[in-house]
Amino acid sequence: MNYLLTGPEEYLKHQFVEKLKKSILNNDKNLTLDFEIFRGGEKDFTRISDSFNTIPFTSNKRLVVIKDIDRLRLKEKKLILKYLKSPVDSTVLVLESSSDNFDKPLKEIAGFTKLVRCNRLKDRERDWWIKKEFAGRGKKISPALASLVRELLGDDLFLLKNEIEKIASFLGDENEVTERHIETVLGKVAKKSAFDLVNFILENRPDKALYLVDSLLVKEKPHQILNLLAWQFRKNRNSRALEIILEADFFIKSGKIDMRHALERVLVLLCRGRA
Repeated sequence: MNYLLTGPEEYLKHQFVEKLKKSILNNDKNLTLDFEIFRGGEKDFTRISDSFNTIPFTSNKRLVVIKDIDRLRLKEKKLILKYLKSPVDSTVLVLESSSDNFDKPLKEIAGFTKLVRCNRLKDRERDWWIKKEFAGRGKKISPALASLVRELLGDDLFLLKNEIEKIASFLGDENEVTERHIETVLGKVAKKSAFDLVNFILENRPDKALYLVDSLLVKEKPHQILNLLAWQFRKNRNSRALEIILEADFFIKSGKIDMRHALERVLVLLCRGRA
């Protein structure tokens, strides 16, 4: 079986390849011999195509991964298509693309592979993923705190996994994750600071809110403060405040405004009573 992994979530692609390694290369010593990884756009494509037909050294199969197939030249895509029409049984080929908007040659290639979509997880899916990662380390986390971890760290699953490992190690023999554990390990905005910000907003005191944010920005990143504000207003079910925060998040991601100015704009709008 040969595979085509599409979508922007690199961690899910990484996880898929790791599972294949374990099933195909059951001995770690075989990894360097029977596993190769390439990237589209590399100058010497001959070395890549030769890898398809190499006989496994110590495993029953070889695993070959080609990332960024969108960057392959037309003649290289045609060579891959030719290979896939008559593949070598002892080679498992994994192709990776950041999107599924293919040109004609890649659409033909897709027809000879098993398609695996690796899309960004939605918030609920990511919260479930966080709980699953903690459970795999023998730790429990409540839905609310899983949501807090997501709000603080964002949607990068590689980053989330690293920080989950830190929190789980910090717990030691304790089984349940608390907010104190999260704040201690992640070093993010304290709960009190978030409450203070919300209170200054509700009291229409932008000077106090901006002053507090200035002191927080010494240690925290703007998007972390913005995420925690969103978490607090979501708990209060303030839909208008969430709209303002989400609009700022959109402006940041689209490059229309930098993070700090977006955060300051949010605070001013919220303090003006537009929430």
